[in-house]
Amino acid sequence: MVKEKLAGKYALINADYEFELYQEELGVTTPERILRNRRMTEFMFFFMNKDKDIGLHAQQSYSLDYLNYLESLGLFVPPISQHGPSFNWYGQLKDISKEKRLNSKLWGYDLLNRLALNPTENFVVRNKAEIDEAVGKHSEIKNWMLKSPYLMSGLNFHQFTSQDPIPEITSAHVLEPYFERLIDFALYYCPSTHEKFFYLCKTTSAGRYKGGAIFQDPQDLASHVESLGLTSAFLKLKEDSLCVLAALINEGLEQPLTVDSFIFSTPEGPGHHPCCDINYRQNMGGLLLSLKSFLPERGVGEFMLLQKIPQLKHNQITPYSTTNRTGVIYLSPPDSDSLGIFFSGRNMAELEHMKTFFFYSVHHS
Repeated sequence: MVKEKLAGKYALINADYEFELYQEELGVTTPERILRNRRMTEFMFFFMNKDKDIGLHAQQSYSLDYLNYLESLGLFVPPISQHGPSFNWYGQLKDISKEKRLNSKLWGYDLLNRLALNPTENFVVRNKAEIDEAVGKHSEIKNWMLKSPYLMSGLNFHQFTSQDPIPEITSAHVLEPYFERLIDFALYYCPSTHEKFFYLCKTTSAGRYKGGAIFQDPQDLASHVESLGLTSAFLKLKEDSLCVLAALINEGLEQPLTVDSFIFSTPEGPGHHPCCDINYRQNMGGLLLSLKSFLPERGVGEFMLLQKIPQLKHNQITPYSTTNRTGVIYLSPPDSDSLGIFFSGRNMAELEHMKTFFFYSVHHS
């Protein structure tokens, strides 16, 4: 079903934003990849948009069952159209110079170095010989991470050891020691509302994004970190990430951002990286902020983006209850290539139990 409105503004969820922003550096992206990225993130608009005068310029059709499900959660279902003019919602593509600068890891790491907040020496390398030279000068470092300066979610990262063949590159990359991450965070900031908060990020050991978690009360995030024995490192991380944010605000921000960070293990104790990435666009921090309204008092929620699960239907496993405000919210349509899932619990123990039951049910149904 498509709910249409003849006039008004329509948001295009241009989740291929970085591909278009860095087209000169990355080359032209295939139409298939552009369409896939847009479709898998359109669900964000249903949960994040608060302006009833804005519709969705959709890249797919939505069933009546899905739209009714959204309304059952108390959400406003906007006018939906697959035709006509639209504006870029995910990333503005207005001030191209600024947007390229703030989203580039090259600029982000240069900012860290200027603020004297980088936890270790890093290198900008442009070819195999420069990688070999940097690795050779630091024989005490056995594990390395090579990062493309573009794209999101840990894409185009390459982890290798000093004994591995040197990766081939033909453009500027960031090279740094590989960190044994203990816990990941992000600092969200919205320039139009000045809202800011820290939340948990879930990543792979190679830095690929998997999801995020948000506490209804920030003190419960602090208590969770304390239970891991990481309070001191977290306090330092928060101070330094806020310092990075202050520098970013001075750039004149026109869209939301996150400053990604993490605590890592060293022989001397926990260290912290206050800014491993800057995401200057719509992001999962904004999504989590919207999903926070579904949490019970002092509750905690976790977002995950999963590969397609053909047998999964909305409300099939641990459905969300609007009465006690716990359970699973199925964010994206069940036939999506990637499924957005949000678990809402009263505490971390209930959340972990819910996730365990969910994945057991998925794999044994």
